[in-house]
Amino acid sequence: MKYSINLNQLALSKTKLDIKDGAILEYLKSFCMVDDKKVKELTVREGGMDYRYTWINFNYLILEMPLIKIKGKASISERINKIEKEGFIKTFRAPDRSLYVRLMPKIKNLEFEGKGVRQTEQQVFGKPNSTIRTIDNNKRRGSSFSKKKLKPWYGEEEMRFSKGKWWVLPVDGSEWLEFAGEIKDIKWK
Repeated sequence: MKYSINLNQLALSKTKLDIKDGAILEYLKSFCMVDDKKVKELTVREGGMDYRYTWINFNYLILEMPLIKIKGKASISERINKIEKEGFIKTFRAPDRSLYVRLMPKIKNLEFEGKGVRQTEQQVFGKPNSTIRTIDNNKRRGSSFSKKKLKPWYGEEEMRFSKGKWWVLPVDGSEWLEFAGEIKDIKWK
């Protein structure tokens, strides 16, 4: 059972999604991030890159989300299509007709309102986001977090994801530059 639903009302108010769509999106986000061998996943090659998709069992979603009061798979399917049109997820229909979902970079807007780190935060804390907070793979079901030192890099310059885009942080400290390369060029160190 998904006992709590956390919604960024400000970010969602800028979309065509309603509160039920937001609750389903929160469920999808949590479910896709689970590190559990029982969760059925599929790797799909797109544009020369491999992406991980997570199978979504509509019956299970309906049971896990009683507050949204949706009883039919068709209603869930319509809402997932709506969420996909907003760019938060991408779906893949397998040959057996089961639906798989992957989270898109825009999902970060729900956490950071698409504003990124302000200059004053950079000055107070030194280097922006010097440590990335990530969910510990061994504790994804719980609320425990661990700090990992993996950061995205393009060549010798650190990167950030903000405002739905990747940005390169020049070594000289000048303004962030919008990343125009391929996702495969980003290295995690």
